[in-house]
Amino acid sequence: MSSKLSSPRERPGSENTTTASRFTRRDALKKLGAATAALGLNPALSGAEPAVSGKKRPHIFLIMADQLKASATSLHGNRFARTPTLERLAAQGVTFDHAYAQATICTPSRATIMTGTYPLVHRVLCHQNYAPENLPQLAELLSASGYRCMAAGHYESQRGLTRGWQNAFDENGTPAIHDALRALQTCGSRRVGWSAGETGVAPERSHGAMLNDELFARLDKVDPNTAPLFVHAAFLEPHAPYFAPRGYLDREVMRNVPLPALGEMRERPAWHAEMLKDFASAEATEEDIRRVLAAYYGNVRYFDEQLNRLLEYIERRGMMDNSWIIVTSDHGDYTGEKGFYVKSESAYECLQHVPLVIRAPGGHWHAGERVKNITELVDLFPTILSAAGCAVPRQAQGHNLIEWVNRGADRPLRAASFAAVGGYLGPLKTTMPHGLPEHGRRKGIVRSARSLNHVYIRDPDTGDEAYDLVNDPLELRDLLKDGRALSESVRALSRQLDQWEERCAAHFQALGVKPGKRNFDEPVPVSTGEDHWKPEIFLKGHSPA
Repeated sequence: MSSKLSSPRERPGSENTTTASRFTRRDALKKLGAATAALGLNPALSGAEPAVSGKKRPHIFLIMADQLKASATSLHGNRFARTPTLERLAAQGVTFDHAYAQATICTPSRATIMTGTYPLVHRVLCHQNYAPENLPQLAELLSASGYRCMAAGHYESQRGLTRGWQNAFDENGTPAIHDALRALQTCGSRRVGWSAGETGVAPERSHGAMLNDELFARLDKVDPNTAPLFVHAAFLEPHAPYFAPRGYLDREVMRNVPLPALGEMRERPAWHAEMLKDFASAEATEEDIRRVLAAYYGNVRYFDEQLNRLLEYIERRGMMDNSWIIVTSDHGDYTGEKGFYVKSESAYECLQHVPLVIRAPGGHWHAGERVKNITELVDLFPTILSAAGCAVPRQAQGHNLIEWVNRGADRPLRAASFAAVGGYLGPLKTTMPHGLPEHGRRKGIVRSARSLNHVYIRDPDTGDEAYDLVNDPLELRDLLKDGRALSESVRALSRQLDQWEERCAAHFQALGVKPGKRNFDEPVPVSTGEDHWKPEIFLKGHSPA
């Protein structure tokens, strides 16, 4: 086999297909040296030899679903959601039961994983934002240390998360993949949020299978014994529209799944009423809602099967005993919770809580363990670099989960998980059947602090919210509604949110982050010279007295 990665294929005549240009280790070292010098990072990062050399360095597979919430997996106790592959993988590795995304939409969450920083630092806060210009990205660092880096699928090729990939194709990457995506995106209604069903496309011709086929074809041309691989497989499933491949609309779910609880509107934030109108939720019958769940769970099962195909390929190529396998999702989905669908620039449990399983080479490292303390997707950046034997730059705000688990993971890494999303200034309103509702977009920045018992959400547009997660796990009774008195634990969480914002502001300044451009050719909110916007314009609100 050739040790040289094949060039990415382009779809002739397609302006939407984005592929990574040839990116050599010399390119990586040159660019990374400039970036690390500008940021004042460890100079050794610009050209150091890896801590582990030659064939001993492990392969790393970062496998992501899109919009898969933890509660929609059998791994987390859902008997209607079939994820046997994820369960088998968990039996050979570690499950992080309380893993949370740092944003509730795709681009900001993926930017956190690839830069190791929170959204308030990398400033990718909505789909308009591009990645920052001068923060080294995960693939850059790995490429510079001798890894061959490959990305497949939804890796945000159009928003600047492209540096360091030596071979990449996106969710439109080949004619077959493009056709599968087109078949999905033409399904559903623009008028309601709950349209659901099947695409009519055979599973072997649907998007996940086409992505795997192309990924396998490219990996077939690589000798895994000549250099370690970092492979990011970013599947599209179970992202809306809620349409599953032919035969995957789950009939048992249609018959038996309980309907999501809605609570009492008088106990929910006022803006929820507008969201229900955006989705036309009042028009949905019980059968309509169950069909959404049946299609979503069908797509979850389809992702799990494609995950199994990928793991079988890794095994077949003889790489499993020398590979770290990390499986997670960028964020979650409403699927009828609160009467809502798809996602929004909000900070609810169903949108933040994601599955996270890590399996070490050989499958014996803490096999079957479940970690109950809070973890975040920002932890993946230092974890992956450490697994590769690379130095972790000081930009990283997360923790090395491997080291933590080795110490027992009994002492919490943090008291709360933090998130931020919003700052949307574009013309889009409701973008069904795959996108956000109009009243789910935010001009201001929504921030949240989430412990295992409470969550405090700071929203400058619609007002703050707080929930008791022990007695109200579905977040249907806003503790701030009608001026209710707050417990000291909720007040303390709000103060932790203040402190997190201050840490992020200081880290942003210390790193000299240069935010990326904004999409749609729109002006930035406030011009300030070196910075692209003043956070205080958006970060209104403070801890209650």
